[in-house]
Amino acid sequence: FDDLSLRDIEGACVAAIDQFVRGGRRVEGDALHAPVLFGMSAAVLGLEASVAGSPLHKHLSAKAEATVELNLLVDDGEPERIVSRGLVAGFKCFKLKVGRREVDADIDRVMRAHDAIMGRATLRLDANRAWTMAEACRFADGIADVALDYIEEPLDEPGRLEELYYRTGWPIAIDESVPELVSGSIPDDTRQRQGVDRIVRMAGFLAAVVLKPSLLGDIRSTLALADHLHAAGLRLTVSSLLESAVGRRALLALAATPLLCNEYAGLATGDFFAADLDRAAWSGTPTVDVASELEREIQLSGNLLSVVREWK
Repeated sequence: FDDLSLRDIEGACVAAIDQFVRGGRRVEGDALHAPVLFGMSAAVLGLEASVAGSPLHKHLSAKAEATVELNLLVDDGEPERIVSRGLVAGFKCFKLKVGRREVDADIDRVMRAHDAIMGRATLRLDANRAWTMAEACRFADGIADVALDYIEEPLDEPGRLEELYYRTGWPIAIDESVPELVSGSIPDDTRQRQGVDRIVRMAGFLAAVVLKPSLLGDIRSTLALADHLHAAGLRLTVSSLLESAVGRRALLALAATPLLCNEYAGLATGDFFAADLDRAAWSGTPTVDVASELEREIQLSGNLLSVVREWK
């Protein structure tokens, strides 16, 4: 998802913490890579919330919701079995990955998931910019009878999404396009305003905007971005970039805020980890009690951590 190596991230974190510890300076904008800025802002906001005596979601917004509903990611495996298990567990929204196989194979997987859902939940698709225009149109013909909530980034040429909308009538969502269009560093940054304007101009054919905060940078900037897009009438949802359980806690707090809490969040990704930083993190549940999750103590898996540097 990113060109950053672990060494790049460690170096950026050390430099930022040095500035905090030695000079009390706040590091913003292009001085940090977006995922590092996200992690640093989550840590600082977590400390602020702890000092204030409130859970992080209430620190971000006094009107934050008590629970967040999640969608279930249908990746590899037999889609009908995953959907059936998800329905039993109580999931009301499924997101199926497409674009990794031949078009006909993807059509078959979507139809199998659709038949298993039988109108009991909503279905989203995510193509990760896999298709040409011709492939996307052929896929659309093949699933013409399927009611989609939306499909994320179907084209390898994202500049042609509006054309695809008028050719297929698809409810289209953008995902990868968001960090490309928006600088997530400072809320009043010129580039961010220009990026917001570009997204707003797409509102006529967009069904939703998927926000991946760890690619947008500072958490409060992501909230400011959400405010701008919501004011333009766009649907918004929060999604994970396969962060650890610690990162997902910050995403959960964001997903509980008023502008983001009305959509199924893409945070049910814990089961994709063989081991995670928090041994007690939620997993496989359609609804998360936000306060209970954020107020409990993290049970760190010490064997997965190593000391990069110590500050005194």
